[in-house]
Amino acid sequence: MLEPRTQSTQGLARQTRAQGGDLIRRRYHLGQMPEDIAPAVGWTPNSVRVALTRARQTLRACVDRTLGTSELS
Repeated sequence: MLEPRTQSTQGLARQTRAQGGDLIRRRYHLGQMPEDIAPAVGWTPNSVRVALTRARQTLRACVDRTLGTSELS
């Protein structure tokens, strides 16, 4: 059974914009590096890194709103 934070993060990943969610899936579920993702999406590796940073920030904000910051400590 997945812990609540993991379940929430997976659900929130599905709610992020399709492209951000796809990048998150490729990076963290498939283990691809930005250099591997870039050709598949037609971006530079640096653009992939920036998009992943923004997607992680969005996920973090969603997790904070959903679970509250006290549960994350």
